[in-house]
Amino acid sequence: MVKQSRFWQVALICLVAVMLAGCGNRSMNKSTPFTAADPEGMIVVGVVRTAGHGGPIMIGRFDPATGKISGLTMLPGNTLKVNADGMMLNVTERFYAFRTPPGEYAIAQFQSVGGGFGPPTINNTWLIDRETMTVRNNTPIFTAKPGELTYIGDLIINYAQFPAGVTIGADPAAMQKFLGEFSGVNAGAPKFAPVRSNKP
Repeated sequence: MVKQSRFWQVALICLVAVMLAGCGNRSMNKSTPFTAADPEGMIVVGVVRTAGHGGPIMIGRFDPATGKISGLTMLPGNTLKVNADGMMLNVTERFYAFRTPPGEYAIAQFQSVGGGFGPPTINNTWLIDRETMTVRNNTPIFTAKPGELTYIGDLIINYAQFPAGVTIGADPAAMQKFLGEFSGVNAGAPKFAPVRSNKP
């Protein structure tokens, strides 16, 4: 009974994440074409989990003039899975690559998942103002440009603490090795434009 309850609780989390995923950002497989003539931008971001377990990472497009978030979407590929015993598996990948319309984006939320063998404990660390759906001064942001392949660095996340702790790092050599598997990408050398604060 506990396993079944746990399964459905986690399934609900996944369903909400999928519903929030909306349109726009699309994960890429290793043969997805992308060139300098593409009207969209390609973003590569690393995720390094130092402790604990993480659920979906949410990002949102925002208007720089007003700071308003126009919608939230799940970082493509970053989600939760449940095995046959109803146990949650951490499936955070080292790197993510996705295409997205050009514009300004904010990293809006990290989700930490705990609970051991009991019901899962979900803690949401919001990096934006949840009430007004606007970016804060210290909200991590990045830019997507048409036809540009951009590496925005690594999110180094400690999910074991609440709020989840995050620092920004980079591993260009590992990122280049990851990109080497994408045969459809022909947009020149990736630009390194690390995640930055909304108002340094």
